[in-house]
Amino acid sequence: MTISPVVTTRDMSKDYCWISTQQARYEDDKYIITVEAGFDFDYASIPWWATWLLPKNGQEYDRGSFFHDALYASQALPKDESDNVFLAIMLFDNTNKYLAKGMYKAVDIGGHKAYYDTQDLEHYKNLVKVVRK
Repeated sequence: MTISPVVTTRDMSKDYCWISTQQARYEDDKYIITVEAGFDFDYASIPWWATWLLPKNGQEYDRGSFFHDALYASQALPKDESDNVFLAIMLFDNTNKYLAKGMYKAVDIGGHKAYYDTQDLEHYKNLVKVVRK
């Protein structure tokens, strides 16, 4: 597995929004995922009341959150495969295995609304590409 750095800048015009400033790439034995510069996202979807314990960003789950947000926004992979990529990246980036599995379970159970929100779907499809191996 190889994962490029995710380089972002804060979009001050929106509430808690970040924008990628460089192309990011993920590759494993199943996929090559490319996210073009200009993808806007909010890092991990942590409820506000839990951010004292699990910050939204600045953690070992940042790259997993970035690619997961990109896959959900573009629907480039089915939801279950997107969730599996999220877990794989977190484990690769040495996220505590219990935390990674807990975050995976949270999106597995509660991520349906976010995945099926098709607002700006065509825009995101232009920024996120998946090649199956």
